[in-house]
Amino acid sequence: MRVRLTNASLASQAVAPPLSDREMSARGRSFPDLARKLLSARPLAQQQVHPEDSVLGDNSRWPRRGLHHDAYARMIRSAFQPDWWKSSKHLRIDGNDNVLVIDGHLHKHPGEYSLMEYNFALFFGLAIQLYEATLITDDTPYDRFMTGNASAISEAAVRGVDLFRSQTRGRCINCHEGAELTGASVTRVSASPVRIREEQALDRGFNNIGVRPSLEDLFLGANDPFGNPLANVRRLATPPNCANGEPCPVVADGLVKVPGLRIVELTAPYFRNGGTLTLRGVLDFYSRGGDYAGVEQIDGSKIAPLNVLNNTDQEKGDLEAWLLSLTDERVRHQQAPFDHPQLFVANGHPGDSTQVLRGRNGNAADSFIEIPAVGRQGDVPLKRFLEN
Repeated sequence: MRVRLTNASLASQAVAPPLSDREMSARGRSFPDLARKLLSARPLAQQQVHPEDSVLGDNSRWPRRGLHHDAYARMIRSAFQPDWWKSSKHLRIDGNDNVLVIDGHLHKHPGEYSLMEYNFALFFGLAIQLYEATLITDDTPYDRFMTGNASAISEAAVRGVDLFRSQTRGRCINCHEGAELTGASVTRVSASPVRIREEQALDRGFNNIGVRPSLEDLFLGANDPFGNPLANVRRLATPPNCANGEPCPVVADGLVKVPGLRIVELTAPYFRNGGTLTLRGVLDFYSRGGDYAGVEQIDGSKIAPLNVLNNTDQEKGDLEAWLLSLTDERVRHQQAPFDHPQLFVANGHPGDSTQVLRGRNGNAADSFIEIPAVGRQGDVPLKRFLEN
């Protein structure tokens, strides 16, 4: 049975890295193979899980590492209908990728899998998607201000809100639309996937703000691996008409997705190349109209200059105050639902400018930064980028 779910891009995204030999897997491994390994292994065997973890606390072995040994299978049984994992039969995949239903006891031969193993990609993808869907940063000072608490944000931030909403000065709202603060949200794109701007047709939620020259990386203007345009406007049989009744020029080269602004204080460095370190630097960028505002597209259409601010310190300070009001303190303090198990972040290799230490299999040894396990009550606040 083919499973197709509407708006399930998070699930689709989740199932790719575990099988990629460039990310998390050995070459040629299938998801049923991965399931066989994981269902017989201790989950998170190298990580501590806080006993008050809001998702995994009931399965924690604190202070020992990992979860209870049967945690994956037990959670699948409790979360999914039995039709997807319970069967007295098993499945065999032959050399031509044909799937055969086999009676009798499963002997765990290569190519033979239980129903739970066979459907593990479905469980994995949906679990990741549904977990990520809980990570909503909707308890910010700005949210409280928008629901009627006039004192939730400072006077400077109130002025920043007015600048943000101005169609002629800040113009931020033209791209950072709606409660999600991005035109690339499912709600916005579903309602109108193509928009007309300055007599040009382009995909909603994508813009070229002049971070780099358009042709340095086409982004939305490129094609997928099968040769199909990534841009909706280039897949249309007939471009939409402009105000004069003629088909609008199609613009896609160099356009990138508009990010949401929530918790932007905690997400530096900024822009797709990480070239700006601070929020004030972002506002300076927009004040000067971008770094490549005059770059032309392949089709000759101009990128509109972005001179949106009066370039005064007060206006920049007001907008920065508003951007800081978009921080959900639950994220800063790692409180539920933003708590997590112990994590290790790769941080280069021990050594110096001439050599590094040798690790396993002849590769360079890795250095890691530990992020301790945190429960639902949270812990010390996260530091901002470049803070010691």
